[in-house]
Amino acid sequence: MEKERVLRILKPHMFFDDQRSHLKSAAGDLPMVHVPFGVANRGSEMQMNEQPETLQTPNQTVD
Repeated sequence: MEKERVLRILKPHMFFDDQRSHLKSAAGDLPMVHVPFGVANRGSEMQMNEQPETLQTPNQTVD
């Protein structure tokens, strides 16, 4: 089933999706938001969770 058809029938106030390719509204009247998490964004999700080396060990001492 096409998302465009479902959205036309449900008439949501806003649409969220994890893939930018799904954020195209033919009418252009529906606000659409990209959620940068999920299966399509696993690589970017891992990058966002990484911390700099200086913050990884809280009890680290500097000589």
